[in-house]
Amino acid sequence: MLRKLILAMAVLAMAAVPMSALARDDHREQRPFFLGVYPEPYSAYAARCYWQPGYWASQPYVDANGGYAYVSQWVPPQQVCY
Repeated sequence: MLRKLILAMAVLAMAAVPMSALARDDHREQRPFFLGVYPEPYSAYAARCYWQPGYWASQPYVDANGGYAYVSQWVPPQQVCY
């Protein structure tokens, strides 16, 4: 009986924890959990961003008869951050 009670409590505890908290593998320090939200830590470093100019890219195109060709497609300029 005691084992069933412990097992039931363990299952309920696992169901109460959000899956995103269980799946995290970023090895950061533990942050306080408040109403399902983990506040992001303050970072003194700014994100590295650069402006990528627009360019033409060749994209494969398959027509209704099964034939394919490469067509040019414009990729608009965008800001890329990492």
